[in-house]
Amino acid sequence: MKLKIVNTETPGPVIRRFPYLETELQEMAEKDENFRQLCQDYKDLVSALKQTSAYQSDTRSDLLGLKTSLEVEILEQVSRKGVSKRN
Repeated sequence: MKLKIVNTETPGPVIRRFPYLETELQEMAEKDENFRQLCQDYKDLVSALKQTSAYQSDTRSDLLGLKTSLEVEILEQVSRKGVSKRN
């Protein structure tokens, strides 16, 4: 039998962005592979933005827009999880 080892750690940038949701973020990352991937995408994007000199202003603007979209998606998933817990 093969064991699949999964990294359940929520990338730090997501927790730093939403520190008040740390518990929920950790729980979701532990249980949901798609959410982990979303957090990983956010982490990669934050890393890319730190390399500002490598991007023209249009590209940087696009990356910032994508960052905002990922933040909204993360918050939507956390919100849905909270609603489903209450029902």
